[in-house]
Amino acid sequence: MLKVRKPLNIQRLLCYNFRYNYRVVFIISLENKNVLKEKWTQEALHCLELLQNTFEDVANTVHHNNSIEMYTVGNDVVAAYLAQCLDYLESIKILYSYKRIDPALIITRSFFELALQLGYLIKNDDLIEEKGMFIRIIRIHKEIYLMEEMEKKHGSNIEKPNLSEELRKEYSDYITKKRIPQTFLDVHHYLKRKTLKFKASDWRSATWYKLYSQKQGKTLSSYRNLCKELEWYDLKDSLLYDGFYNDMSQQAHGIKASDMSFFDGKKQVFKDSDDIASGGWQLMYCITIVANLINMLDESILSKEIDLAAKVVDRLEDIRVHYFKSDAIMKEYLKSE
Repeated sequence: MLKVRKPLNIQRLLCYNFRYNYRVVFIISLENKNVLKEKWTQEALHCLELLQNTFEDVANTVHHNNSIEMYTVGNDVVAAYLAQCLDYLESIKILYSYKRIDPALIITRSFFELALQLGYLIKNDDLIEEKGMFIRIIRIHKEIYLMEEMEKKHGSNIEKPNLSEELRKEYSDYITKKRIPQTFLDVHHYLKRKTLKFKASDWRSATWYKLYSQKQGKTLSSYRNLCKELEWYDLKDSLLYDGFYNDMSQQAHGIKASDMSFFDGKKQVFKDSDDIASGGWQLMYCITIVANLINMLDESILSKEIDLAAKVVDRLEDIRVHYFKSDAIMKEYLKSE
């Protein structure tokens, strides 16, 4: 008998109290800025560790769910995405531990982009397998197609990567097999038709979600469109993408490369790598991203017969408490400036 599952909005559970009159009594005596920085860093590190461990448990629970067939292509690709998300979270934590907080912004941005792709992958239960096939095959098609373009341009005697040559042969052999999933063939033929319209340069920048959305009759031509498709919003009800790609993340894109404020006369001025103001922003968004993913996983077939809500509710409360502690330290630090 299937469990009766209560709907849970983990985003609301974790984040709404950021917005509405949630007060933490956290008294900090007047200390110098370096001490406050250290206190904030330690609290943020603890928060990141809780976040990473919570998401790792969720990923393992979903991946080892015995109620579904775990070794389909779709579930395999989901597992790979979950593993890479955890790699990003660990990388951010390591940079924080070495007081390289502001440079972690670049990884935080990449984590967000990867999370958007994962969210789109698991959005519709009926399409997870097709999307998984699409992700796997498009990489093969891109590599094979680019290699063939090189051969046309430079001749067949060009030194070809062994991996690409072997990949093309293995892929061709697989296509000729009699027992091949229809989903695989559908994706293969669709992408093969696409190669006739694409230039080699197009394949270098083509991403799976853009091509897949075209197959579905949509045009998700950017991460902003993808974020809107997933309906991911921040705590001020603005599109989550806009928070990442406005003022706080411009440095990650090189937009501020010509900003003269980085120069004092003839001397170059570098931003403090342990800028905890940047760190507090990143921490809040990392929590928001994970909350969105857990919420989607909880509603997905991947967690069928698993009560993810019960598994994470206490941990999310701990994460929230430690976030507010770090936020209180941050406010005290900013007052001291």
